[in-house]
Amino acid sequence: MIAGVIWAVLFYPTMRGVFLGQPGTLAVCLQIAAVWALAKQHDITAGIVLAVSTFKPQLGLLLIPFLGLYGLRFARWRFVISFGATAG
Repeated sequence: MIAGVIWAVLFYPTMRGVFLGQPGTLAVCLQIAAVWALAKQHDITAGIVLAVSTFKPQLGLLLIPFLGLYGLRFARWRFVISFGATAG
């Protein structure tokens, strides 16, 4: 797993995005962190991180509504409320 993380970070498109300062790289990292936080039952953190990732909303065009519906369907109210409060 460590080798996979190192490879992903050192992968050419990833490093090019970091070097050029592209905000999309940060937005995708925040969205991945939000999914990870949801998987680890950190609902408030997931909501905040997902809301912060909306500074570039076209990257979350499908993910953000899906996670919102997921939060509503499975009654993850802390996630839904923290996302709404932070995004608002």
